[in-house]
Amino acid sequence: MDNNPRYCGSFYVCGDMDSRCSIAIAFYGVFFQDFGEKEHVFSRPRRWAEEKKATFFGLSAEEETIVSELAADEQTKTK
Repeated sequence: MDNNPRYCGSFYVCGDMDSRCSIAIAFYGVFFQDFGEKEHVFSRPRRWAEEKKATFFGLSAEEETIVSELAADEQTKTK
């Protein structure tokens, strides 16, 4: 068994670090890099991600009614 790290050219390669960094950079470029307000190739995936975040962090219609009822009850108690 060889305990030496792999050596490629003038750089040591540590496992799958290259692919992990590439995936992270691509993810950042698609979802966070500022390309301005104009429509661009990553607009559609960004809109999809925004919709998913809104549904995950938002409330359903039933939950909205429960919250509004609780808020109304609190207002009547404080008066």
